[in-house]
Amino acid sequence: MAILPRLPLLAILLTTLLACANAEDRQSATATIHRFALRSSASVHDDSNVTDAQRYAKWLTQRKPTRRSTAMRRQASPGFVSDPDSAMMRVADTSSGQGVGSLVYSSSNNVWTVSEEGSPTTITLNSEIPGITTRAYQQLMSNADSTYPVLGIGQCNSGAPVDIGSGSSNVLCLLNTEAVGTSPGSVPTQLSNSLSGSTATYVESNIWTVNYSSKTATPTWVNPNGTSVEAHIVVAVTNSNIIFVTGDVAATSAAYGLEFREVTLNFSILES
Repeated sequence: MAILPRLPLLAILLTTLLACANAEDRQSATATIHRFALRSSASVHDDSNVTDAQRYAKWLTQRKPTRRSTAMRRQASPGFVSDPDSAMMRVADTSSGQGVGSLVYSSSNNVWTVSEEGSPTTITLNSEIPGITTRAYQQLMSNADSTYPVLGIGQCNSGAPVDIGSGSSNVLCLLNTEAVGTSPGSVPTQLSNSLSGSTATYVESNIWTVNYSSKTATPTWVNPNGTSVEAHIVVAVTNSNIIFVTGDVAATSAAYGLEFREVTLNFSILES
């Protein structure tokens, strides 16, 4: 009977504790909601206090990372031959892959021909870099002509067209040009060469894309207006000594009354 008067006091204490706990929960919930609401409002709706440097930093954090190996592959390779390999260049039909002959430089009349019997002229190119399959804007050196040592493409004669492309029957010729060459990606430049001698005609030299996996060298020509054109090396079906470079194989065949076929230059590295 002595403990009955204590029951009201115990009830009062329990009621007070529960009220305090509920008040703290409400305050915590209110503070949490208020905090996130402010963050959302500042980042999405109000950027008046954000500086350009902060915007740039935010943009950087949203970019996908670039792998170091990918960045290396994106770098342009130097065009000049600085780490040389010697190679032989053979010619194959682009469609069938069947061999047509060897790429041979004739010193007697200073022209490139495709020969089924002659030994291929030695070409010097940049060595393969581990991890890099293709190198663009490369220079190929010809060991057949000390005066004009760089293998390039240019006018077949002074005054001939310099632009090629789809729908055009204009042609260019393989030639050797002087050692200075042309810059990678540049428009045609007047240099003396094996076809014109001391008379400078329009040529390009740092035009070769070398694929070390397929062992091919393919040219890209830049027209005078700065547009790059896929250049097709073609030989006459009935006479492989007739070799041109064109932007349209069918148009060239129709214009010359000869059937031309596109060919690919395949190289094989010589043992040192």
